Amino acid sequence: QDQNLRRLLPPLPYEAQLFLGRIQDSWSDDACCIGPRRGFCTAALDSRCSVVLDPTMSIFTWFFVFFVATVVLLVLLWDTQIKPWIARKISGLVSEYVPKYLGGSSCTLGHVDFFIGSTCGVEIHDLVIGNLGNFKSDHLFKLGQVVIEVDVRSAVVSAFRKGEPVVVDITRVKVQTVHVTYERSFSSSNVEALLTAIANSQKEEKEREKKNEDELCDGQARDKREQLAKQKKRQKPEVKTNIRKTDIEGIELEAALSIGKKYGLDGVVVQVAPIHHDDFSEEVGRAKIAVIVQLLVQSVLRSAKASYANIEKTGQVVSEKLSEVKEEAQTRSIQVQSSASDGLSAILSTQKVADTAFSCESERDARATIEDALKVGADVERAWSEGYNAAVSAVGRFSGLFSSARATALT
Repeated sequence: QDQNLRRLLPPLPYEAQLFLGRIQDSWSDDACCIGPRRGFCTAALDSRCSVVLDPTMSIFTWFFVFFVATVVLLVLLWDTQIKPWIARKISGLVSEYVPKYLGGSSCTLGHVDFFIGSTCGVEIHDLVIGNLGNFKSDHLFKLGQVVIEVDVRSAVVSAFRKGEPVVVDITRVKVQTVHVTYERSFSSSNVEALLTAIANSQKEEKEREKKNEDELCDGQARDKREQLAKQKKRQKPEVKTNIRKTDIEGIELEAALSIGKKYGLDGVVVQVAPIHHDDFSEEVGRAKIAVIVQLLVQSVLRSAKASYANIEKTGQVVSEKLSEVKEEAQTRSIQVQSSASDGLSAILSTQKVADTAFSCESERDARATIEDALKVGADVERAWSEGYNAAVSAVGRFSGLFSSARATALT
């Protein structure tokens, strides 16, 4: 067996030979080796400059050396070759499967990073999900950073259990800086379009599973049942996903109209309350990764949809209050105009009476007429003052209502 292994071994570089020779020197007095310097003949090199194996070398010794050399090679190539390759693979998987889970929405991402330690995880930066349909906005929502931490140990243990689905525990999902564009057209919105597509996808999946169960329960389709059973055995083991702690923070909702986006007008941006779950799977149950992604997206979009409904409701209340203020201001204006007209008529009448009194040379009647005119003038001045105060009050109420509506919308 040692001779067969020796024939199959490729030539090793001179540096690797020296490295393995030093390892063998350190094993010369080990209990696994009988006699000094057993295994490698460090001084003997063949014509191809490869390591010459001692025929008495044990299989265990060779595989241990091979394992050490493999670890060293992985460490040397980790940052330059292996880690970028894994990141590209993860990026490709995200770009391929996320559109399938979200009804065909386009998906782009900036870059992917991952970390290995006490917990293994993936960081996805600048993940952008496009719109379904002919909407004018650039995207439906954009995620600045997505951090996913996975319990690899429990997943590996679950993979070795026969007859049971593989269970992957995602200990934490953290999403930061979420920008949702809620674009409203005349008949629908981009958020409703995606929610409808996800609901239809889930409905089709349930119908497909029900159809398979009906075919298995049909007594007249034994051949079909056996064929499906064989296909199920050949299929890869089913993977179930548990998501524990979930934090979605920094959610911004941009409410816009399609016609406004068409002419380059931006929408109103408001803050949406963050979403926190201590155990997401406890609320929705254990499911496939596709269902988990759909549920998370639905959670964010429904929150954004509720915020948009609150904005519409606030705008309606503000519009009603402004109509009331406008009606009150119009009523006050009519009253002021009426008082001014009555005052002017009284002044003209008093002036005529005064002219008549002066012509009759009645000094006392003239004085009384002038006093009446002064009273009418004071009444006119009072009416104008009341009208002015009413107008100022209406403006103040309008300003207060506008400030209150703005604060409510921001909240």
